Amino acid sequence: MEQAVEDYSQAILLNPKDARAYTNRGVVYFDLGQDKQAVEDYNQALLIDSEFADAYFNRGLVYMELDEFKAAVRDFSTAIDLNPDDAEAYAYRGLTFRFLDMEATAQEDFDQALLLGFDRTLLRDLVGAVEVESPIDISSLLTPTPVLPLKPVTDGKKIAYSAGSFSERSYELYIMNVDGSGKTRLTSNSFNDYNPVWSPDGTRIAFYCERGDERDIYVMNADGSEEVRLTEVDPISWTGLGRN
Repeated sequence: MEQAVEDYSQAILLNPKDARAYTNRGVVYFDLGQDKQAVEDYNQALLIDSEFADAYFNRGLVYMELDEFKAAVRDFSTAIDLNPDDAEAYAYRGLTFRFLDMEATAQEDFDQALLLGFDRTLLRDLVGAVEVESPIDISSLLTPTPVLPLKPVTDGKKIAYSAGSFSERSYELYIMNVDGSGKTRLTSNSFNDYNPVWSPDGTRIAFYCERGDERDIYVMNADGSEEVRLTEVDPISWTGLGRN
């Protein structure tokens, strides 16, 4: 790792405005246990590029290590503001909230991390390693960040959408009329069903079903009948006349 520090230091000498080089060297310093040097490099990266999400995220990891949870939450929140699809940032901000004994808020972040593709087994391991400390009121430090919903889709007549708790494996599929009436539940099981996509002719719905650590693609009729497992290909998209 010392060689990596030297390599990044050389890169910085060649280009003192390279925010990525500072951030990468900070990561190496952090791995070496040199937290102060890591923070200094992340600070320098942010002086060069104040919208560099990776620098905020990595600095947040250092602050977690130093038990500076207020600063960690602030950095993870900024990283999320800059990159709302950053599953890792949601996961680690959730971990920070658990350190602060803010369980409900932590769970919201864990759910969002899973929705964005964070590995469920890894999250389980990370959460299991957290020892919750005394709560600290940090609500005034947070920049409000809306939870990214699973987008409802419509065939022009009806809307298909997902609702429930992702972490508790109770996400189910529903449809309703475009005016909000006629809400009907299509799936009811102990798995997560989500991201529905209408077929071009509006007669079928394709969707993800997550069972254990596997995520497969299923298709069913628009009334919820004749559910069939198709494949494990990612992502879902209908092509041509709905043959796939």
